[in-house]
Amino acid sequence: MRDPLPQEQFTAIRGFLRIVGPLLVAIGGICVVAGLISFLSDFGQPRIAAGPPTGFILMLVGAPMFVVGLSMTNAGWGDKISRFMGRQHGPAAGMTFNEVAKISEPGIRSVASALRDGTNDGDAKTSTRAIRFCTDCGSPADSDDKFCGSCGHDLAE
Repeated sequence: MRDPLPQEQFTAIRGFLRIVGPLLVAIGGICVVAGLISFLSDFGQPRIAAGPPTGFILMLVGAPMFVVGLSMTNAGWGDKISRFMGRQHGPAAGMTFNEVAKISEPGIRSVASALRDGTNDGDAKTSTRAIRFCTDCGSPADSDDKFCGSCGHDLAE
């Protein structure tokens, strides 16, 4: 495992990224917009000079510059942006969660109660029905069943 960068070197790199990243975003964005305007204005006009239109070249240069600038800006400012976003959205997320919990509590209690009642019905101690077993396959059957639900054997025998 590599040793982490010393604090001074880390701070210098982060400072570089914080300055150069937004600069590249601005220059790349200007190139893309200018290139797009030039490229679209070339449509419908005859081309006198050979070669690709200058707008296309500006877009080809500006787009990667813009993306690299965004990456550098994210690397330089990501910690501050994350903390800011957490402070802004954290309380709202907590309040939303609490509201959803309040609204859904009666439904969850109802389902839990139904599950509790349903599992108690199946217990031998609380059930009012007598349970017997098929003499042919051994599957459980209610006392009022005439045939086994598993094998079809006549339970009246």
